[in-house]
Amino acid sequence: MRRDRIELASWGWAMLGTFTLLVGWQLLGELDLVPRSSLPGPIEVAQAVPTLLSDPEFRSGAADTMLNWFTTVLIGSIAAVAVGLVASSSPMLRRPTELGRQHVPGRARHRPDPHRGADVRARQPR
Repeated sequence: MRRDRIELASWGWAMLGTFTLLVGWQLLGELDLVPRSSLPGPIEVAQAVPTLLSDPEFRSGAADTMLNWFTTVLIGSIAAVAVGLVASSSPMLRRPTELGRQHVPGRARHRPDPHRGADVRARQPR
């Protein structure tokens, strides 16, 4: 039951944030804080979507953009894995990451901290 309430509360906060973003976006144009030619409101954008989706040139441009994005992510992932493998195979390059790992607090590593035993937790109010 509690988990359902938490999920509902998270969903509610997400909806409130989305609504606030859309209202703020619309107000920017309504109050002439940003010219409509630079930033059309969400209503104008929503009205333009069906026209854009039926335009073959737009669909072709969107497909090109998605292909470029996918290619970039793929190349970046391959490069990151390669750099990670090289860094982990060299003791000189591996050392800085090992030192950094030693300074992570015990709770972040999910290991008990020897300086904070069960007595400390027992003294804390529940």
